Amino acid sequence: MVTLKEIAIRAGVSVPTVSQVLNGNAATARISAACAAKVEMIAAELNFHPNASARAIRLQATRQIGVLLRNAPGHRLTNAAAFEFILGINERLEETGYVLSIVRFGDISDDSRPGSRVFRERLLDGLIITDRLPPDVYAQAERHVPACVWLDTNIWRDQWCIRRDELQAGRLAAQTIVNLGYRRATYIGVAPEANIHYSHSERFTGAMEVLRAADVEVTEVCVGPHHAAKLGAMVEPHLRKDTAIIASTVPLARRVQYVSIGMRLCPGWDYGLVCCDDANQIVEQWPTLSRASFERFAIGKMAAGMMLERLSKDPDSMSGGASVLVPTRWRAGSTAWGP
Repeated sequence: MVTLKEIAIRAGVSVPTVSQVLNGNAATARISAACAAKVEMIAAELNFHPNASARAIRLQATRQIGVLLRNAPGHRLTNAAAFEFILGINERLEETGYVLSIVRFGDISDDSRPGSRVFRERLLDGLIITDRLPPDVYAQAERHVPACVWLDTNIWRDQWCIRRDELQAGRLAAQTIVNLGYRRATYIGVAPEANIHYSHSERFTGAMEVLRAADVEVTEVCVGPHHAAKLGAMVEPHLRKDTAIIASTVPLARRVQYVSIGMRLCPGWDYGLVCCDDANQIVEQWPTLSRASFERFAIGKMAAGMMLERLSKDPDSMSGGASVLVPTRWRAGSTAWGP
């Protein structure tokens, strides 16, 4: 195996200089571009590859960050939108030489199982936790990996949390239909449950604030996990010229659209339709949907940056890492024109 010392001798520099260059820290260590290029060229000629295991022992750090997903056995694709977060997280971490690891919800949700290697063998320097999970899982994750960042979860503290402003999303959706002149509105949302994601309740609260203040007649339709087949009967009475539908989520907006197509009705012309959420697929497949929009990829990069900040600080430090509430942008489409 080629060593740093061999490279240093050939390049005529010190071993620490070689280490800084090959770890991507040449600029920080004020090593000239010419010197760095020479070291990298010699390392390539000698077919040098860094030994991650040796570096982890020396630095007492693995340079791996985990992302905890709500993907349990039997429900592996329930959180497909998180992929946009993951891409953003990975791009930001790659810039600083970190490796991203996916951690499944089932790996830490059952104490009777041995769990994932990332916990049994302390493979992670930090953990970015996403979506809604039971409180005991949050506690277990924080116990296994003290350096946690909470991304779009039900946890909200003064530090190390990032959330979308879902109250604003509900308000923007409602204000849009008020401004367009609709006097009747039907809010279609997820039925309340013990561990509902914060976004559902906050979108509803924001929308109701605006609609009631504007004296708009409101009907609520709660949709549970087993109501897909019944949604047509639940929605049909509300697909009227003077009524706007506020869909809490993209899947619910799509269901409303499918029901109306079966009735030969067109959103925007025969009824109004707005949505409190967005996804990259919508940008490509249904860009005309009037909706609240969040850049999940950019939010993922923000979460990775917060994690890097946390790892750079004293674990007991209470400074920095202020939580961030990400604002919402409204995308006006053609699915709501006014009665």
